[in-house]
Amino acid sequence: MKHVRNYLSFNKINESSQEFEILSSLPPAIDISEFTRRIGLNENEGERYTELWTKERPNFKIHFFPFETQFPILGVFFYGEDVCINSRALGPPLIKAFIALHESRHCDQYSDGIFEPQYFQTVVDGNEQQFLTNYRILEDDANTFALETLTDYGFGNFVRFEERRIRGNENMGPKIYKMMSEDIERTGSTSMAELIASQIL
Repeated sequence: MKHVRNYLSFNKINESSQEFEILSSLPPAIDISEFTRRIGLNENEGERYTELWTKERPNFKIHFFPFETQFPILGVFFYGEDVCINSRALGPPLIKAFIALHESRHCDQYSDGIFEPQYFQTVVDGNEQQFLTNYRILEDDANTFALETLTDYGFGNFVRFEERRIRGNENMGPKIYKMMSEDIERTGSTSMAELIASQIL
């Protein structure tokens, strides 16, 4: 039992070290009003989104910077409260605003101990069917949270026009599984955060 405790403690130290290293590699977070300005929301939209984020996501940080990737990655998350949006990505301002909320929901899933075992670990284990089931559930949850929150703060028109297209990502499980499998093998990543860092930093 002593050896088990030592192993768990060692793992925890490794995880904390990895988290510090990754988070310290990110550009500084920007405040929410700066984010709304930089993605191009108009004044009214910016005020409503700032209120939304301040009330619903007060502890979450947004890092807005150009991702080092050739893939169309709009946003990612790290751990429990860091959301990153790709400043190079093309797309309407409200799509970027949606992505920030979507990724913040993945932070919730991570903090609840759901994301890592149900998403990353199933790929490591080669359990494609379980991954596909979990992927759809987790993406649906993140989409629903973001879309409902936007609706609650006066962005209902955007949601009505874009929901079907946005939810298309829920059907991308096979493509994501293949990409993650290849990237995990190529990079030797031991966590979702390490894998994401290898893709965008």
